[in-house]
Amino acid sequence: MMNKSTLSLGLALFLVSEITGAMVCNQSGLKQASAPEVIKCFLENDYLGGRLGGKNSVFNPSFLTAWEGEAGWDMAVLTDSYDFKAIPCPAKSSKTAQCFKVNYKVWGTITSGQEVIDPSATVRMEHMEFLVDFQSKDAAWRVLNPEPFPPHVSISAMSKHLQKLVDDFNSSKKEKKSSWMNKLLKSLERLEKIKP
Repeated sequence: MMNKSTLSLGLALFLVSEITGAMVCNQSGLKQASAPEVIKCFLENDYLGGRLGGKNSVFNPSFLTAWEGEAGWDMAVLTDSYDFKAIPCPAKSSKTAQCFKVNYKVWGTITSGQEVIDPSATVRMEHMEFLVDFQSKDAAWRVLNPEPFPPHVSISAMSKHLQKLVDDFNSSKKEKKSSWMNKLLKSLERLEKIKP
């Protein structure tokens, strides 16, 4: 069953895609979006696995950020949830800048070797400050800071991402499982155990 829903948040349009589990922001709609709408879109896409990259990713955050492209991350942060609120910007910020404090509930991290590390029995808090400013060259709001940082994704999104990697490997008809594949399968097992 495919669920599609559209949310109107100002002029920003969001489409939920069950295929990838990622939320996709309408790039043209975000041209007119406010700073809070831009940060909300960025955080939702990140949480739902949109910044994990690879051929299964449908989200390119470059139209929401001042930095171009995404790094090939060696790790991702596994989050339970997040929230954000507007805060005062540092005095040195531009007059148009808007700042937001993001609070993440973090389970642990996963490395590029697909090993889950630090899965705590309890969730710890992580705090980040984001600066969003109006960019006259684009005539749109963009996330300026923090500069690129590792994806912060839900355990469910990471499980789906890893399962797709397993499925892709299995469909390639390789006869022997590599040590990487064994690590991938172990990571999936560990994620299932710590799902909230």
